[in-house]
Amino acid sequence: LLKKCRVGGGIRTKEDIRQFLELGAKKVIVGTYATSDLLKDFPKEKIIVALDSFDRFTGIKKDIPKLIKSLENYCSEFQYTCVEKDGKVEGGDIDNAIKYAKLTKNKFNYSGGIITKSEMLKLAKYKIGCVVGKAIISGNSTYESMFRKNEFKTTISGLELDF
Repeated sequence: LLKKCRVGGGIRTKEDIRQFLELGAKKVIVGTYATSDLLKDFPKEKIIVALDSFDRFTGIKKDIPKLIKSLENYCSEFQYTCVEKDGKVEGGDIDNAIKYAKLTKNKFNYSGGIITKSEMLKLAKYKIGCVVGKAIISGNSTYESMFRKNEFKTTISGLELDF
């Protein structure tokens, strides 16, 4: 049913994770509620931990390096979002994404404010995946300018891209 999907949003319990994996989710994305206790019973290859730069409910800045070190043995990848940049189409927090990615051996992805192909290429240089959204739907960037068929893929060959 969910064979190729990465499922996330509102994942709070072991039962939530178990249900999505039983439905065939490729991976389950766990954010705010991610702890070693919640994740320890699942194959790390099936878990992505979402890291927001600050707590969207309390406004408190998160200690991303501490979270990475405490959770990297329980997931196969991290999804870092710079909440301050997310959805604003003003450019991403690329330098911090690179800094945080260097703290782990796990796959690392970034989202939040990416608007140019050069940002994507800088992330790719460090094997960091990225999520691009509002820049394309708002008309500030075009799909064609960011993902020219052969040019982009050959520039970062070997990096898995999820479009």
